Amino acid sequence: MAHIHNQDHVKQTRKDLQNNAITAEATLWGFLQKSQLEGRKFRRQHSIGNYVVDFYCPAEKLVVELDGVAHFHQSGYENDQERTKYLQSLNLRVLRFENEEVFKATESVLDKIKAAFITTPGPSFAKEGNKNSQHNENSPPVSGGVAEGRGGKNLHFKITSTQNPKIKSLLALEKPRERRKQQLFIIEGKKEIKFALEAGYHIGNLFFCADMVGLSELQSLGLDDKLLIPVSKEVFDKIAVRENSGGVIAVAEMKVHELNQITLSNTPLILILEGVEKPGNLGAILRTADAAGVDAVIICDPQTDFYNPNVIRSSLGCVFTKQIAAATSEETIHWLKNNKISIYCTYLKASKSYDQTDFTKPCAIVMGTEATGLSDGWVKNSDANIIIPMQGKIDSMNVSTSCAVVVFEARRQRNSEK
Repeated sequence: MAHIHNQDHVKQTRKDLQNNAITAEATLWGFLQKSQLEGRKFRRQHSIGNYVVDFYCPAEKLVVELDGVAHFHQSGYENDQERTKYLQSLNLRVLRFENEEVFKATESVLDKIKAAFITTPGPSFAKEGNKNSQHNENSPPVSGGVAEGRGGKNLHFKITSTQNPKIKSLLALEKPRERRKQQLFIIEGKKEIKFALEAGYHIGNLFFCADMVGLSELQSLGLDDKLLIPVSKEVFDKIAVRENSGGVIAVAEMKVHELNQITLSNTPLILILEGVEKPGNLGAILRTADAAGVDAVIICDPQTDFYNPNVIRSSLGCVFTKQIAAATSEETIHWLKNNKISIYCTYLKASKSYDQTDFTKPCAIVMGTEATGLSDGWVKNSDANIIIPMQGKIDSMNVSTSCAVVVFEARRQRNSEK
């Protein structure tokens, strides 16, 4: 095995990591260096193949890794699993701990490392690849990992400070720029998280307040225990956007939403929104789309993103239950025509009432904002411009209300055809 250790092509990476050790690594190294821990010699920033591990004990064939914020989402866990799988294929054992455990539970971390020792300490410790090593090559590789390195059944220590790195990272996702940068977003509520999982979203950390929700309820979601992070009531109140989130907040990875990903039924009913700005309106429209059984919702030239916390909140998770896409108006018009879908635009100057329009064939209902309406491109390419007749003094309604009126008329017509 010696030929895969500390190869020249990773020498500079090892050096850089050693010179820029994070505080947790430096702290743990203070307990491991110079064979202080029951006579076992550890190496710091040791490379094995293309990976550089935080700490390595050659005699025990034991790897100890510390995980920071970069590991706390689904892709981070998947990378860790791939890394661990490689190390275990070499009959190495792997223990993983979170950085904060080194500070808050130092003795526990050291005890778990010592519990993983299986050789007899002494001068007979062998180097990597030495056939005289006392380590049993046939003993099963133990990840120890998340289970042994994170307390009990893969559970994290309770977070009680809003200054915790995970909490700071979570709060940053309230900003659109940070969501786009990290390609992550926040989901509040068990039902909403369940919808996301059913739609194939990858969930990273799930923060929960034990005063508000039981662990058994969360385990019913089918998530690995290692993703469940308990927080205090004070911390949860800080990270919660809505009042009734049920004590559960998750971080999830974004998806790409393109027109060519939409699957159409034989007689599709599409809902199109141009330039919608208010997250509450978008969320309400997504609820309507779910209730009416719309095939897909397309947002043209969006002024707010699907993953705004207020969109998810106001949609009650329906952002995950329908096909959604984002595109320019021009791209969408071209896509509709290619798929032979009629375009019906709601338009203040139209003369045709919405309830006099045939919605039983493949069609798209196009809505603009209350303030500016639709752009000229839509009006010119429309197969029919329709209006909701007003009986009072105002000439328009909120876009989410207008959407519900027209979409459910379309649903009524389609149901009567059956």
